[in-house]
This record gives sequence, structure tokens and C-alpha cells, in this order.
Amino acid sequence: MKNLLRNFLTLAVALFCAVWEVVVHGRRHDGTDHL
Repeated sequence: MKNLLRNFLTLAVALFCAVWEVVVHGRRHDGTDHL
């Protein structure tokens, strides 16, 4: 059970990082290109 929770947490963190990177890069493309 502990291992399953650990795997789920790892997956959640990886997914969060991927989404965060997309959001950050998306904002950069919208904003800083004009600067």
C-alpha cells in the first residue's frame, strides 16, 4: 500500500511539473516575445 501511494505521488509530481512547464512556456511565448 505504501509503495502504491509513493508511485502515485511520483506520477502526480511528474504530471504537475509537465503542466507547469507548459504553462510557463506558454506565458513566455505570449508575453516576453514582445519585450
